[in-house]
Amino acid sequence: MKKFVNIFIPHPYRKVTVKQDVLLRKIATRVEDKDLLHLVKVILKASSRKGLPQGGPLSPLLSNIYLNLLDKFVTEI
Repeated sequence: MKKFVNIFIPHPYRKVTVKQDVLLRKIATRVEDKDLLHLVKVILKASSRKGLPQGGPLSPLLSNIYLNLLDKFVTEI
């Protein structure tokens, strides 16, 4: 029996907001260096109150970290 799940995938031109506290907690589960965690936090807070910094080299990495669980979920369906 197949399992069907409704998944909302945003339009590519629509801005998706990343919850910075969730992202920082995910990074903290793998990174023990407090200075590095503080640096990432400063970069996130400097970029804006919401989302990720745009156009920088760190943005794709942070996006991949944030969306990793969704990627695993979708591949298991």
